[in-house]
Amino acid sequence: MLLLNRSTQLVIALFNRLIYPSKHTYRGDIMAKSTATKSKRTKSTRTKPAARLTKKITPVQGSSIKISVKKDIPILIKVLAVTNFIGAAANMVLGLIFILAAGFMANLLQEIPFIAKLGSTLFIGLGILLFAMGILSFFIGRGLWLGQNWARITLIVMHVLGVPFGVYSIIMGNYVSIISLMLSLLVLGYLILSEDVKKAFA
Repeated sequence: MLLLNRSTQLVIALFNRLIYPSKHTYRGDIMAKSTATKSKRTKSTRTKPAARLTKKITPVQGSSIKISVKKDIPILIKVLAVTNFIGAAANMVLGLIFILAAGFMANLLQEIPFIAKLGSTLFIGLGILLFAMGILSFFIGRGLWLGQNWARITLIVMHVLGVPFGVYSIIMGNYVSIISLMLSLLVLGYLILSEDVKKAFA
């Protein structure tokens, strides 16, 4: 009986395969299609980032896009910027001292006629002037460090205005001013004639 049942089952199975072959092929087609779609998905996911990288950014008309380019500032310009920072700190400290100690200085130097007339207002005015010069020197140093052309032009004007005072002090016998005058002329020549400076502040 067992052999008969098994044989009948095998016959039925063979009969089903012979009569309904489309079922098995249909399943195979489904498996093949599913594997094909999976492979396509994996390929597409792999190629998507590469496609994204190759895209070019095109700005929209009318939109303002600012591109910040780091300037190559020469070393001597940075040295001038640092000297301006030091001078700014010194001027601001002296200005505060003059403002805070104006009454004391006026009493100390009251024997001088014009100081006796002006009193503490003279020292307060000098303190405000020194403090303002310190603020200006700080912003000039910052502008030089960042490669801003207005700072270069302002420094050129200041050195040009300082040349007559240097010449006058030399004529009056202050020969130490020769060194400061030579330095001012060297700085002027460097700021005006150097090609590296022109490129940095263009």
